[in-house]
Amino acid sequence: MNRTIRLRVEHPTEPEGPIRGFALLWAFYVRGFKPDVHCQECFVGELASNFHSRNHLSGVAIKLDQTDDFRFVYICGVAKGPKDERCRTNLHFPLRFEAGASAETTTYNGYRFVAENAVQMRIPDLSEGWRGLPREHERCKNFRFGVEYFGANGAGLPASP
Repeated sequence: MNRTIRLRVEHPTEPEGPIRGFALLWAFYVRGFKPDVHCQECFVGELASNFHSRNHLSGVAIKLDQTDDFRFVYICGVAKGPKDERCRTNLHFPLRFEAGASAETTTYNGYRFVAENAVQMRIPDLSEGWRGLPREHERCKNFRFGVEYFGANGAGLPASP
């Protein structure tokens, strides 16, 4: 079965082309989670070859077509600028294939990401001091996503407090 998510990135005033304002930008096909690390390293899967920092463009629709083999596609952008502002400016757009559905989000600098045949997955907060992890680890949205959908031990079991 071909389960393809179509992704478009648009901006109301910027010309089509490279997406500005992000030091890193990527789509990652996720099939699992490693709870001993955070950021992109916590995901088990592979980068989408057609959407990453070297080739991301607005105005071009791309196909994310490996959803038969992976549970989720996580689109992430690390914003340029001071690290202490990135909790508000980074892009987190985790998706799950769902035929006929659509999801969208707008970045801090006005780019609109629209995904067809997808639903956006929520990323819940973890309480401060969760399992004794350093704050940077527990605040990482990639990590929190992994805990929510693969469990605290990464085995797909529900997370306990």
